[in-house]
Amino acid sequence: MFSALRAALRDLSTGDLGLYRVSMPRGLLDGTLPAKAIEGLGFEATPAWLTLHFSEQAVREAVGASALKLVASRLPEGNVRDLIEQHAIDESRHQKIFRRLSELHGGCDLHEDSTEMTVREEETLAVINHADFHFPNFIVDTHISEVNSLCHLTFIRGELIKSGADDAVRKAISSLISDEKYHVLYTARMCVHFLKRNSAHKSYVARSTKYFFEGSI
Repeated sequence: MFSALRAALRDLSTGDLGLYRVSMPRGLLDGTLPAKAIEGLGFEATPAWLTLHFSEQAVREAVGASALKLVASRLPEGNVRDLIEQHAIDESRHQKIFRRLSELHGGCDLHEDSTEMTVREEETLAVINHADFHFPNFIVDTHISEVNSLCHLTFIRGELIKSGADDAVRKAISSLISDEKYHVLYTARMCVHFLKRNSAHKSYVARSTKYFFEGSI
């Protein structure tokens, strides 16, 4: 299991970790998919690249926050709703951090009213409002997306440390990584819960992983 994911899951019980291991695709666990994701990132420690990347992340976080907030609003009161609502709050904070990181490297190219933002929101709403919306699948998608983000952020922080990036930038990314580790952990626990109840299926986990790590289904 690749190191960033292993660190995020360190608080899973032995039994839950065992079920997680046999349910997640091998490529996710052995690090081959994260390695491909990093390669596809095309990282460059240049202001132009960092500006665009952080801007894109700000848009994704804003859309994610809206999606989580909408899903939470449809859940009954309780721990699960509280977790999803807190996740939405975290994503809103992340959006602000990414915008600031983009501005520090030259300016934000994408904004909340951008075409990309509109398209992403429409696609997300279409999924959430679809008659076949399945909450366990939403949690699987959220989990895999958070693993992907954790992979990218961990790599970027390492590369920025090598390039001598400003302490404030490194600290900001470290704070994002800390949140992502928790998001990975709590969604992993929920995924395991749904797998135990047969509400989530390994075939969907594989499909979701392929989408988030390879960009296709």
